[in-house]
Amino acid sequence: MSKVKSKDVPSVLDLFLAYMGSTGNIAMSLRETGETFKSYKSAFDAAAQDVEQNGTSLKNALEKQDIFSEEVISLLNAGSVGGKLETVIPEVSKSLKYMQEVGSGIRGVLIFQGGLLLLMAIAAPYLIHLVSGQVKDPNSSVAIANAYIVQMVDTFPYIEYWYPIALVVGIVGAFVNSAIRMKLVSLFASLPGLKSAIVNFQTGTWCRYMALTTSAGIGLEDSERLLRKSLVPQISEPFEILIKSSASGWTKAFNFENEDPRTRIPRVVLAFIRSGAQTGRLEEQLNLAADYQLVLAKKQFEAMTKIISLMVMLITASGVLALGAQVYGSRL
Repeated sequence: MSKVKSKDVPSVLDLFLAYMGSTGNIAMSLRETGETFKSYKSAFDAAAQDVEQNGTSLKNALEKQDIFSEEVISLLNAGSVGGKLETVIPEVSKSLKYMQEVGSGIRGVLIFQGGLLLLMAIAAPYLIHLVSGQVKDPNSSVAIANAYIVQMVDTFPYIEYWYPIALVVGIVGAFVNSAIRMKLVSLFASLPGLKSAIVNFQTGTWCRYMALTTSAGIGLEDSERLLRKSLVPQISEPFEILIKSSASGWTKAFNFENEDPRTRIPRVVLAFIRSGAQTGRLEEQLNLAADYQLVLAKKQFEAMTKIISLMVMLITASGVLALGAQVYGSRL
């Protein structure tokens, strides 16, 4: 994992470019950037020293200190080698900011809904146990559920105290671990309601990075390899096949049967790529595809927020009414 947090990458890149413009010296620019972003100072100082004393390239210096992700370092290296650094950095920064804006909105949706579900999971046992004393019918659903709760409390000492803590810690820990987080994303991507939105977001991200790498002079296959590991398998496999087959000509790349994994790529994205390949404007069409997919994903997640919020409200209301009916019915 890179030392610079993803949310800070655009600002760090912008500042590095500003220092490059004023000093024209890579080592000095790295050192000055570290002076501004104190939390990353040691890494930038080490990279600057490596460049200054050992003549190390910008790419190798950044990689040694693990300052940025592999994708960002490759883009910076391509810009540096091709003399396009002052062009590449603003484009990378702009694209990252846009993707972060869309991504933060999506994360907000998932965190909000996940928080509601977590709260319901924590509160349900305590609420059932609280009202069970008012229910006299031993065959009622509340009484049966409470019997299981009591059995759990008797079996596991102090479970009523560590249950909510363990639940929260377990979920947070799962998302902190990158491997587990990726598996969870893959799981969510297979759910009908979330599949389309996640596919559109990751496809848009892929198109944006491919456009950037193309403009920086990185080959299509190298670009695809860099991005492959950041995608869920549902998306990475068809794009890998598409780009590899394009080496034999774009006509072959777009000639596939219905069972081919490339059918998972949204048709509109294939249309943009085909248009770019045929007209020699692939970078432009990839950017258009990225804009389309990212905006579509954002709208889908916003629509899902409203639907899920309504469902949570209905489930909560139904639960309260059911508990009330159990209590009221036992008193008749």
